[in-house]
Amino acid sequence: MENKAKSSLLISLITILSFFCIGLGIVSLIAANWQQIPAWLKITTDMVLMLLLVWQIIRTYPQTNHWTEACLILYGILIMATIGLIAQIFQLSSESFSAVLMLWSLLSAPIVLVVKTMAFPFFWIPLFLGSFYDLFLFDSNNSDMTIWMGYLFVLSFLYQVMQRYSVLPQKFIKAFALWLIIGITMSFFLLNVMGSFAFTKDINIYIVMIVVLMWGGVFYINKKEKQTFLLPAILGILGIYFIWSAFGGANGTLLRFLITVIALSVVGAYAYRTNKRKLLILSAILIAGRIFFLFIELFGTLMNTGIILIFSGIFLILSLKIIAKITSPSMKGERNE
Repeated sequence: MENKAKSSLLISLITILSFFCIGLGIVSLIAANWQQIPAWLKITTDMVLMLLLVWQIIRTYPQTNHWTEACLILYGILIMATIGLIAQIFQLSSESFSAVLMLWSLLSAPIVLVVKTMAFPFFWIPLFLGSFYDLFLFDSNNSDMTIWMGYLFVLSFLYQVMQRYSVLPQKFIKAFALWLIIGITMSFFLLNVMGSFAFTKDINIYIVMIVVLMWGGVFYINKKEKQTFLLPAILGILGIYFIWSAFGGANGTLLRFLITVIALSVVGAYAYRTNKRKLLILSAILIAGRIFFLFIELFGTLMNTGIILIFSGIFLILSLKIIAKITSPSMKGERNE
């Protein structure tokens, strides 16, 4: 039975490899003769491919399988290829690549609602959010983090609303959560490295109001639904950090270290309460890494840093052993006697 399964897997892999080679061969032939192919034939072929994919998707939906999911993803890729093809044939141009990404995001948005896996939403979300930020919010003359922080808190509130009311598929919400974690982590990192230098002009009171209101919305929904404390706690720390940095008060090495450790400790506490062992270990490793960089900043050389870290580690181990001995049942029994 095991040999039969291995044989079936091998046949599948060889079949996939064969189709992959054929596909690359066709693409190579088309690329080699691209200039000689008439424009009408390019457009016609593109439309036929899209219609075939739509037919396959409609034929099997909603009982989707791996083949249907692959067709949906391929259809999304083909939309981008069609935009590029039309732009080339009719000599169209755009001042910003973000405009092209926004157009693709809008045209491929229905795919996000019907796919059953997280693969397509995971790539669609950053392209849409990034192009939206670049087109409508980013100011090249003032490239500080003020507007980004307001944008991040609005996205955090939208995530909380989506999670509360399930207005979108769970796979989309899960992918959105992953990118939100990346955005929050990146913001902590930049603020930690740059401090108040992340802000090139005076604080924008309207952005501060948006940050406070969005955090209040996250906190209210979180409390009402009795969810975990992690998101409002982390956003609260980040919001205070942002406002403090914008006012020029977060340039101190020790202060930035303290805020980072507090945030990582909150993540560790959440991991401990929810029994997420890997996340707990990761938070501990990150705290250790942050301590290492603090010591490098304070003591200057790797030799001094290494010696102090070794003694600090020994001190922590001895402290834990002393605390464990003091709180042990035998010690408590002796005290009671």
